[in-house]
Amino acid sequence: GEGAMIITVGRECGSGGHAIGEALAAHYGIRCYDRHILVSEAKARGMYDELESFFSEKPMDSLLYSIAINNVGKRNATALKQLHELITENSFVLIGRCGNYIYKNDEDVTTLFIHSDMDSKIERTMHKQNLDRIKAKELIKYVDSKREAFHKRYTDETWGDARNYQLTVNSSVLGVEQTAEQIIAFIDKKHR
Repeated sequence: GEGAMIITVGRECGSGGHAIGEALAAHYGIRCYDRHILVSEAKARGMYDELESFFSEKPMDSLLYSIAINNVGKRNATALKQLHELITENSFVLIGRCGNYIYKNDEDVTTLFIHSDMDSKIERTMHKQNLDRIKAKELIKYVDSKREAFHKRYTDETWGDARNYQLTVNSSVLGVEQTAEQIIAFIDKKHR
């Protein structure tokens, strides 16, 4: 719609993608939705039970998944409907949740994927989660493998494949803040 702005952020664990998403939301004065916020919205509205599979990253157990295992389109439509019930704003940042796929036909969307060098991801994760090097690396690998599997199940696309996003960027080249500035420049040019 007029003046609407949807920004979806896929990101590797430890890449600073969440912080970049929050910086974009702050810059544009729009809301940033991540899994925790969506879950608390769903719980507040008594909708969590029916949406649980989409938020737990364990769609394997879900009825929705077993019914729609061969029907990505149907699964996608269900996810879109669920997100529309939780996200009522026209402009927002959405972190994760296959946002690039779910909103790909929306003319107002900018789809981003943030990745990073493993060393940067380890440093960031050690600092953020208070872990040693080995544990941080294990966590990164575990979280990213879950994200990849979740994305595959919902979209049949490869998570992080540059062709499925309008802009993919290695945040360790410029650092989180300047990467966010570059993305803002990209979005501003698009919306001009």
